Amino acid sequence: MKRIGLIIVLVSLGLALQAQNKDSVKFYRNEIGVNTLPLVNVLSGATPLQSARVSLNYRRYLSEKNAIRVSLALFPYQNNYVYNRNGYLSFHSVADTNLIYQSSNYRQTPKAQINLGYERIFASRRLIQSIGGDFFVNYQHKRTEDRFYWTGKSSPLETNLPIFDFNANKLDTMGNVRVTDGIGFGIQAFYNVRLPISKHWLVSATFGPSMSVAFNRDRITENKTGKLNEFRYTTFDFDGTLFSDLSISYRF
Repeated sequence: MKRIGLIIVLVSLGLALQAQNKDSVKFYRNEIGVNTLPLVNVLSGATPLQSARVSLNYRRYLSEKNAIRVSLALFPYQNNYVYNRNGYLSFHSVADTNLIYQSSNYRQTPKAQINLGYERIFASRRLIQSIGGDFFVNYQHKRTEDRFYWTGKSSPLETNLPIFDFNANKLDTMGNVRVTDGIGFGIQAFYNVRLPISKHWLVSATFGPSMSVAFNRDRITENKTGKLNEFRYTTFDFDGTLFSDLSISYRF
């Protein structure tokens, strides 16, 4: 009876170890993550990166070495430097006995972007390492209103202060409203490293430059005449910021 009991215990232990081993090497086909880099920027007090994105990432494993990835992103700090001058006065010109000042008011939506890419995993021991590339498309809307004010030469205004701090006279015959819509296309090459911190959870970091081209349309309405002028132009961008993503990911 003792031998039978011992055999039962050994068999049970072997089955348990086998099940644990199978579970430890289980192949998960799905992985979802959230980029925490903007939060790290804010908590560290560092100047926000133009390329910092709030993103939701999904990775689908085709095999243990191949995966496709999709990402939906917003860039809250894109062109954020314009807000440093938002609503402030700057000297523009002299007209007869008057001084002319300019104030610009900026508004914009965060740049929205969708990425679709392929990833090749070349190491998967303690650190999961991979290389790959993304194709992306993005869109951003901007609005700029230029206003002009005058004052006599005998009472100049102090610049670098908000316009609401002054009792200035608005010039309705000058100024315009500019509305810009831009759609961009680009590619990114990347290196990704992921560190499992539990059976399902990982910390993921992505490094790599990107390049893009944007097609923009400006519609400028003159305050004086109401005339609408439209312009189209193309811009090119190379982003050499290597650290683009720091995510907490869950695989299942």
